[in-house]
Amino acid sequence: MRGEFIMVLNERKVDRLLKIFTVLMPTSFTFFVIIDNIFFAWDDNFQFVKHVMSMDTVNSVVDWRNFDSPMIWKTAYTLLICFETATFFIGVYALIRLLRALNKDNDAFFKAKLWGYLTFIFTLLIWFFGFIDIGGEWFKMWLSPSWNGQPIAMWLSILFSVLLVIFHQPERD
Repeated sequence: MRGEFIMVLNERKVDRLLKIFTVLMPTSFTFFVIIDNIFFAWDDNFQFVKHVMSMDTVNSVVDWRNFDSPMIWKTAYTLLICFETATFFIGVYALIRLLRALNKDNDAFFKAKLWGYLTFIFTLLIWFFGFIDIGGEWFKMWLSPSWNGQPIAMWLSILFSVLLVIFHQPERD
């Protein structure tokens, strides 16, 4: 039995399983973020969006950039959740495609990786572009003593970038 398992689990398959696992991580993380945002911490996370966008906890010469409209805050928060949900479903589809291509040739697996790349693109759009660029720099979130999400966004961006580098490694023959 042990010999059969080793024969089935060769280097190429282990390499591919690792790549599939790299897509599973942002997909599962996004799932938990969505559940938290919708069912458990809606108001807490909405308050985060509200305070970042209104810039009411930072002293900045660029406070003209703020948005003081509850409708805009709700729209932004809803769009964020929709984008996170899209990211999750893209990740699930990527996982299905990658698992189906697990035992196929390199070309088939490479084609299946497209959806994995999209998962990483969407994940980085949320955490790097959304939180670091827009939240951090446009709304000066990093100046807020109580609503600074930049450190965790940076850690997540670095983590997902490292996973993307692993995912991008060429296929073994």
